[in-house]
Amino acid sequence: MISLMTSFGIGMVDGVIENSPKITKNDVIPRKLASTIYDNNGTAMQTLVKSGSNRINIKDYNTIPVDLINAFVAIEDSRFWDHNGVDLQGIARAAYVGLTSGKFSEGASTITQQLIKNSVFSDWLSENSFGASLERKLQEQYLSIYLEKTMDKKDILLNYLNTINLGSNSLGVASASKRYFNKEYTELNLSESVILAAITNNPTKYNPINHPEENLNRCKKILSDMYEQGYITEEQEKSALDVLTQDKDNTYQTIAAINETYTNTVNVYSYFTDALIKQVIEDLQTYRGYTETQAYQLLYSGGLQIYTTLDQEIQGIVEEEVNNVVYYPSEVTEYSCNFTLTITHPDKTTSIYTEADLKAYYKKKDSSFQFVKKTKADLNKVINDYAKAVRKNDDKSEVTSISYTLQPQVSFVIMEQESGYVRGVAGGRGEKNTSLSLNRATSSLRQPGSTFKTLAAFAPAIDIQGNTLSTVYNDAPYSVNGKKFSNYWGNEYFGYSNIRQSIEYSMNIVALKCMNETVGIDLAYQYLENFGFTSLVDSKKTSTGVVSDKTPSLCLGGLTYGVTNLQNTAAYATIANKGVYHRPVFYTKILDQDGNTLISNENPESRTVIKETTAFLLTNAMQDVMNGDNYPGSNYLSATGKQANVEGISLAGKTGTTTSKKDIWFVGYSPYYTAGIWSGYDDNKSISNSENYHKKIWASVMRRVHEIKNKTTKTFEQPNGIVKVKVCKKYWKVGNRRSL
Repeated sequence: MISLMTSFGIGMVDGVIENSPKITKNDVIPRKLASTIYDNNGTAMQTLVKSGSNRINIKDYNTIPVDLINAFVAIEDSRFWDHNGVDLQGIARAAYVGLTSGKFSEGASTITQQLIKNSVFSDWLSENSFGASLERKLQEQYLSIYLEKTMDKKDILLNYLNTINLGSNSLGVASASKRYFNKEYTELNLSESVILAAITNNPTKYNPINHPEENLNRCKKILSDMYEQGYITEEQEKSALDVLTQDKDNTYQTIAAINETYTNTVNVYSYFTDALIKQVIEDLQTYRGYTETQAYQLLYSGGLQIYTTLDQEIQGIVEEEVNNVVYYPSEVTEYSCNFTLTITHPDKTTSIYTEADLKAYYKKKDSSFQFVKKTKADLNKVINDYAKAVRKNDDKSEVTSISYTLQPQVSFVIMEQESGYVRGVAGGRGEKNTSLSLNRATSSLRQPGSTFKTLAAFAPAIDIQGNTLSTVYNDAPYSVNGKKFSNYWGNEYFGYSNIRQSIEYSMNIVALKCMNETVGIDLAYQYLENFGFTSLVDSKKTSTGVVSDKTPSLCLGGLTYGVTNLQNTAAYATIANKGVYHRPVFYTKILDQDGNTLISNENPESRTVIKETTAFLLTNAMQDVMNGDNYPGSNYLSATGKQANVEGISLAGKTGTTTSKKDIWFVGYSPYYTAGIWSGYDDNKSISNSENYHKKIWASVMRRVHEIKNKTTKTFEQPNGIVKVKVCKKYWKVGNRRSL
C-alpha cells in the first residue's frame, strides 16, 4: 500500500512537472513598460502608462545601488546567492504551515520563484483551490531550477527588480524610485532602499504613502536582517532609522510632499501630447501593420521611446499668449459648460440628463437658443430652471458634475515649414482638466473662410493656368447657377481688380471668378487635396440628399464639414516651403524598448504641390496683406492682416472670416515658422465684436518666438524665373514685358 501511494505521488508530481510551461530566458524579461516622451532636445518630459504598466526597465545590473540589492535579498531570499533556485529549508517550513493550516505561505518562495510567478504565472491571484496553488508551486520550483541553470544570478535579480509590484501603479524599482522619491534609482540611499524593499510583501499594506507606519515597521525588520546578515554595520542601521523616524523632514514626509505634487501635475496630458498619441496610434497601424488595439497596447505598455518635435520654449509662449486675458475684450468673453444632472425618483431609480438634453429642450421652444452665458452663475440658473422643468412630484435633482469652458475658444499651431515639425500646439484656452479631451487644433473641423481663396483659386491659377498677380477680374455683381455672391463688406464693387489686390483685401468676387472661370472646380478641389486636406467631401449621400464640396463657393471655404487648424497651417507651410508639402508630424522617431527604430520621421513624407515661383508670388502678395495700404480710392477697404504684422520680421499671411463671423482665422509665416490661429464658439455662435484679437495673439506669439530663437534676419528669397515689370493701374496692362 505504501509503495502504491508513493508511486502515485511520484507519478502525480511527474505529471505536474510535465505540464509545466516551456520557458526561455526571454519569458522572464518584463515587457509591460511605461513609454517615455522626449522633447526636441532629448529631455524626458512625460510617461504614458495604463494601469499596471508603469515600469521603467533597468538594463545594467552594475548601475543598481548595493544597498538596494542587499535590502531585497535580506528580506526576500537571504540564501539567494547559495541555492539553486529552490530553498529546501524554506520549503520544509512552508510545508508544515501549509499542511496544518490549509494555506501555503509565500514566505518560502525564492527570488527566482517570485520572478517565475510574476512573469509566467501572472494570473496566480485568481487561484481558488488548494490543488491549483500546489500545482503552481511545484511548477514554479521546477522552472526556477531550470532557469538558474540557464541564467546568471545577477540577471535573475535584475529582472526581478524590474518586475515586482511596488504599489501606486509602479512596477519595478526604477519606476518606484521616480514615483516615491522623484529621483533616479541610481541615487537611492539606504533608508530609501529599505522602504522599497518593505513594500514587496504586500504593496497595499506597506504602501509608504497610505500606510507609512506599517512600512516603517517592516523597514526596521529589514535593517535588522541586513545587519545580522553582514550587509551593514550597526552604525549604518541606526543612521538609516534616524532618517526614517526623525521629527522633521523624515523620508516619509518627503514622500508625502512628492505625492501631492505628483497628484497635481501628472494626470492631465497637454494638447501636444494628446495630438502626439493620436498620431502615434495612427502611424503604428499605417506603417507597422498593427491593429488599433495592438497599437494602443504597445504605446501604453511597450516601453517605447518617443522623440517628439516639441520645443518647450515655443510651447510655453503659445500657451501664455492664448491664455492671456488682455487680448479678449470683455464683450466677447462668455462661458459654456458640460454637466450631468441626476434625477432620483421616489422608487430610487434615476434618470441622467446632460447639456445636450438641455439644449434640445430649449431649442424646441426657441430655435435660436444657445447655452452660452456671460457668467457661470447665469449658466447655473439655466441648469436649475431646467432641473425644475424635468422633475416630477417627489423627484430629487442633483448636479453631479459640471465643468465650465471659456468662449469664444481658440486654437493655435506653429510648425517649421522646412521639416514639417510641429513645435507647439494649443487646442483651446482655459484650464485643461482631462487628458485626450477636445483638441480644437487637430480634431475640430471648422469652416476655413477666405483662407481658401489663396489655396483653391489663386495657387492653381498662377501655377498652371498662366495667371500672374496682375491678372484682373471684374469686381462686380456676380452669380453662379442662380446664387448671388457679394464681397464681405457689402454691395459696393471696385471694378477691375487684380489677384494681388484680391489677396490683400480679401475680395470674394475676384476669387470666385478666378476659380470658376479660369481654374475650374475640379482642379481647385484637386489642389486642395494636394495641400493636405483630408476632410473634404467629393460626393456623399445623406438623409437630406447628396452633399459635395465641389461647389462654386469652394474658394470661400463653404465646406460640408470643414478643416482642422493643423491642416490649414500645413497647407500654408507648403507655400512657405517653396511649394513643397510636408506632412505635419509630432515626433521624429519611435524606438522600441530595446532601442530599435520602429518609425522614423526624420525625413517626413513630402510632395511638390506648386512651383517655387508660384509660392514666391503668393508670398509676395500675402506680404501686402500684412503691410499694405487702403484700396486705391477707398477710405475703408484696407489690408486685412495689418494687426498681425510684426516690425523687423518678414511675414506673409492670409485672414479668414466666415459668414456671420462664426469662424475667424489668421494663417501666416516667416522664412522660419508657419503658424495658424482659429477662434470661434464651440457651438457656432457668431462672434459679436472685436474680431481682430486673434491677429494680435498671432503677432505676439511670432514676435516672441523669433526673438527667443534669434531668427529675425532672414527674408523671403526670390527664385529664378520671376521678372518684375511695371503694370498700368488704369488698364492693368504690362508695359513692355509680361510678368511671370
